[in-house]
Amino acid sequence: MKKLIEYFLILAVTAFVVGSIVGALLDRPVFMSYVSSESMTPALNKGDLFFINPFSRSADVGDIIVFNLRGSWTVHRVVAIVEDGYITKGDNNVATDQQEGRASPVSKDKIAGKLITIGNSPLKSHNWALTSRGGSQGGIKCSLRLP
Repeated sequence: MKKLIEYFLILAVTAFVVGSIVGALLDRPVFMSYVSSESMTPALNKGDLFFINPFSRSADVGDIIVFNLRGSWTVHRVVAIVEDGYITKGDNNVATDQQEGRASPVSKDKIAGKLITIGNSPLKSHNWALTSRGGSQGGIKCSLRLP
């Protein structure tokens, strides 16, 4: 039994490492990433490491998804479903990402995955990373960047 657990842990770590390398090469999050803003506070705080199900491309209202918003990977909650896709919003933001035409609804092809949750809380590790200071460093921007 001990050997079986060892093999499982080695396989899990290998999958996460390979997924992270593939994600870095494809410039997209795979399996896990970290938060670099406070737009999803209190569910996700700056520096939290969170885990993604990259095979989940559909969502329900209340789910937290990782998606491409105008060239940046973003993690926000689905607040409504419309014909063209999903309306999203950071828990700590006043407006939705789509308010006043700032962005189109998020279509399924823009979704990298859905956060893994236990109950209604995202599976995360607190304060794993420090802040991201720009550039593509594998982190997810939680806040909406306005021009």
